[in-house]
Amino acid sequence: MNPALPSSSQPIPNNLKPLLPHPQTPWNFSEVLFKRVQAYTSDKSFKLCEILNTDPDLQFILKYFEHQKPPGYSIKRVVCIHNPDHTQMFESTLKNMEREVSNPVFAPKGKDEEPKADRARALARWEVQASQFSPVEIKSMASRGTDTCIGAKVLPLWHGSTKEVCQSICWSGFTSFGKHHYFDENASKGNTKSTDKGYFGAGIYFTNSAHYAKMYSSGGNLLLSWVSMREPYPVVNDKPHPQKGNDMIKLEGRMHYQNYNAHYIPVASIRPYDLKCIEYYPCYKDQSPAWDEFVVFHTSQALPRFWIELGVDFPNVSLSSPLELKKEEHHYTQPVNSQRRGTRQAIMFKHSLKAEVPAAIAHPAPLPDVYAFLQEPQPTSPANSSLSQAIVPKNRYDYVNLALQPSASNSPSHSSIFVDDEFEQLSKPSKIYSKPLPKPSQLALSSNPTFAPKVEKTASVIPFRKEVWAKYLGDVGEEPPLPFDIDKILKNPCPFFPGRMVEETHLLALIPKTVNGKPLVPSYLGELVKNPRQGQPTKYSYQSDQILSLTHPKHLYEKDPFKPIKNSYWILMTRDVISGSRNKSYDEQVQLLKELNQKAQVSYEVPLVIEAATCVFVEYLQTRNRLYIDYPHTYTRCQDSTYSGITFVVGDFSDGGLTVRQNSIDGGNAYGIGCVRKL
Repeated sequence: MNPALPSSSQPIPNNLKPLLPHPQTPWNFSEVLFKRVQAYTSDKSFKLCEILNTDPDLQFILKYFEHQKPPGYSIKRVVCIHNPDHTQMFESTLKNMEREVSNPVFAPKGKDEEPKADRARALARWEVQASQFSPVEIKSMASRGTDTCIGAKVLPLWHGSTKEVCQSICWSGFTSFGKHHYFDENASKGNTKSTDKGYFGAGIYFTNSAHYAKMYSSGGNLLLSWVSMREPYPVVNDKPHPQKGNDMIKLEGRMHYQNYNAHYIPVASIRPYDLKCIEYYPCYKDQSPAWDEFVVFHTSQALPRFWIELGVDFPNVSLSSPLELKKEEHHYTQPVNSQRRGTRQAIMFKHSLKAEVPAAIAHPAPLPDVYAFLQEPQPTSPANSSLSQAIVPKNRYDYVNLALQPSASNSPSHSSIFVDDEFEQLSKPSKIYSKPLPKPSQLALSSNPTFAPKVEKTASVIPFRKEVWAKYLGDVGEEPPLPFDIDKILKNPCPFFPGRMVEETHLLALIPKTVNGKPLVPSYLGELVKNPRQGQPTKYSYQSDQILSLTHPKHLYEKDPFKPIKNSYWILMTRDVISGSRNKSYDEQVQLLKELNQKAQVSYEVPLVIEAATCVFVEYLQTRNRLYIDYPHTYTRCQDSTYSGITFVVGDFSDGGLTVRQNSIDGGNAYGIGCVRKL
């Protein structure tokens, strides 16, 4: 499915409420689950208890999850979260909220603002969702009866984050961190975990889609919470995309609007038919929403109830053993007539591990139990056989890749997928609750393999050398020689992606001292790629232009981070961030690289901005293939820094250009490191 297109005309599935163990108090656990979690002992303020297949609560979770299931992922484990203090605060806030509904001071006025028709349309969509779970009841403190809440609404909503943040929320609840560092250079970030300014207000963000929440999670961690609110402020766009409307301008980075305690935002992609675009703005006029976002502003409005861990979908196919594959392959490598050509490819396709998910989300990759077999050299057929006339890949792994190569019409427009975090999570026995998959524990994952990003197969990497620079960008002067053993280097195993060679996972580029007689710095490179001699023009993104203005001698920092290059040199750079480098601090990433260098007896380092930008741009000029892309968000940290300690990241390459910006926010899963070997 194209994530930019509307995900569902029905944001929350019908008849979800009857699946709840307590429909009138939907945030309460079933009796059997509550007894079990109560029996647990904990030295913390909360308790965690794993959901079993027999628990009534699971049916509600599964139906809601499957309604907008993240492609390529299934539920691996569900844990209930029991924090009595949070429950008490949630219920007290909900009762007080019901009083606010009848208080004229809290009467909503925003719906009368223009464009009224758009706001009415948004509120009608919210009302359909909220009405399913209304009214709710709370035990009365004044009597043995219950208090009914009609005006105050509750909704089950998803929130995606990291494992560490989820643990923090179990302990102390949701919170909203200050955004001052986004607007004032004198304000420090501190320990905040904000991912952005808060497009629609500086609050706590939720969605009704597990698919959408997964985009903002790291390691496949989702929280399903009950969230309370009065009628929310309906946020709309009064300008065509990609322009920001007045609502976004007035709400960005600020607290709740007027007397509201929630904002509701049906959103749509700013580039609806761009598969890589995951930037969403409020809907313009009668535009169909792709997703819904909810923002609340008080900790007590959200009660986290279930922590869902996701696992990578494995294909629903019958896996043959390596021995069976060898037997069938032996049969089909005998001399055959022309009618049986391609049968070997069909057999390999049959046994390939093609996941039944969109190609843009998950590329095929072999599992460990057949991985070694796929790496064995392919048997050769007799010289006079029909099969010998066909193209013969060098090993079975290549054959599977060729068999699964998507056609031009459905080929993904980006070239990377990251499974290392998910494989790490799957290395221990666990449950898979969704329908189409065998349990990971049945697949006997004995290790945590990672695989190189899917790239177009070539006989060898094409160096971006002096002649190619002249063809696309300009004269670079004298070219230093490549190492005499460059062919051997390219044929060596890649130290970062097992089972692949360096030539398959790296770019080989000349980093020149000058181009057309001018020193090559990031700002000048940006000018060159806007107007190349040949190839598709591109550029830096808007944010990048702001950062590159630091090279002006009057900038506020004491030292220009982008020094001119002293001498031209050759580099090998990975086509993607290395496996296992995401969601780590820079120091942890450097340590990871050091360990991999020692293991493989090689010498790689974190790239400079000019190295990363050059490699990404020259690849695009030659092939129109984007690396370090914007879906999923991918940046490499760089080693350049100013005197004041400001560092930089490069990536998020989209139609709008390549981003080069300050490494001043918590990049989470988007930030890894590409690696450079200087030759």
